[in-house]
Amino acid sequence: MFDVFLNSNVLNVESGIDLFCRYQQDCRLTVHSQGRLMIITLKVTLVRGLYAKHAWSAEIELDDSSTLDVLHNSIQDAVSFDNDHLYCFFRSRTDRSRTRELFDDENGRIWETKLSDMFPLPPKQGLFYLFDWGDEWVFKISPSRKKPHQAQKGVEYPRVTSESGTKPVQYPDPDEEYDEE
Repeated sequence: MFDVFLNSNVLNVESGIDLFCRYQQDCRLTVHSQGRLMIITLKVTLVRGLYAKHAWSAEIELDDSSTLDVLHNSIQDAVSFDNDHLYCFFRSRTDRSRTRELFDDENGRIWETKLSDMFPLPPKQGLFYLFDWGDEWVFKISPSRKKPHQAQKGVEYPRVTSESGTKPVQYPDPDEEYDEE
């Protein structure tokens, strides 16, 4: 057993971090001693969005017992969006497949489903994150080639470890001319 700092509160890992995180906007874990937290690295790749002009991707390290809601907040932080719209995750063959397994707030699965339950994905399936049904920001979530590892002492999770491309802009400046490509 070890303690983690969570929004300035110290909690024992066994005391229900996931339940606490469910109601918090910012759910970061800082490990203060070596412990059993397993950290996985996920690659988040922009697939499309109303104002998406350039390719973008990032690698995010998270505790594998984090929920999909924590992953949502991590992606929002990585792209610097306002987190002001509904979202869901879905498993399907492609981002446009009609057959999908949905994880959203209506079925409660975004708060119940842990990353360790999602990966490895079933064969020929991908995990996708849809934010804002109007602007339709879609990201593909895939495990990186990095092996899961123990949490490192003093490191705050989740965290972005690498980023490539140009970060998408959720709301372009209306005074600047926008070219749809």
